[in-house]
Amino acid sequence: MSSVRIGYERLGDIFLRQGKLTADQLDQALSRQRESGERLGSILVEMGFVSAYELLNVLGNQLRIPLASLDTYKALDRRLLHLVPEDFARQHSLIPLWKEGPLLLVAMADPFDIMVTDRLKFLTGCQIAPFIGVADEVEVALAENYRGGDTLEEVVRDISASERSPLEEEVDGSDAALAIQSEGSPA
Repeated sequence: MSSVRIGYERLGDIFLRQGKLTADQLDQALSRQRESGERLGSILVEMGFVSAYELLNVLGNQLRIPLASLDTYKALDRRLLHLVPEDFARQHSLIPLWKEGPLLLVAMADPFDIMVTDRLKFLTGCQIAPFIGVADEVEVALAENYRGGDTLEEVVRDISASERSPLEEEVDGSDAALAIQSEGSPA
């Protein structure tokens, strides 16, 4: 039985058509692929013939998965960081971008990993819409948003501020009231 891929143009042909790759460069990359067994896209990036961003953009177009650009990370809703534990986000190189109703849009270095997507759905209670993320850009966004910029307390305060009633703010705002309550406690 032969393996036929219907509806997909070959990666090398796409880059040739776009003028991002010469026939000689493609031949070099295909030769290396035959020797190493690596994926052609990885070889093209490693050899410097195309950028990781160009590769992911082509793959995203073929698979109809949008590519998250640097601007996307700058516009992410930091209040969503509490939905995804930092260690999980770092381990799987992903970051929540924004939420639309029950749908959480997430930049992922590997949006094709169904196990991670399913686990993310379980952790967040949201439907997941994966975006392709360039791994290095996702790592930078993780560093800037989970540990950089605002502290965790500031992020939690921002989230809580929109959800709290005036009475909660009045009670919560008084450290003195807490100290007085704890002085009379038997413990």
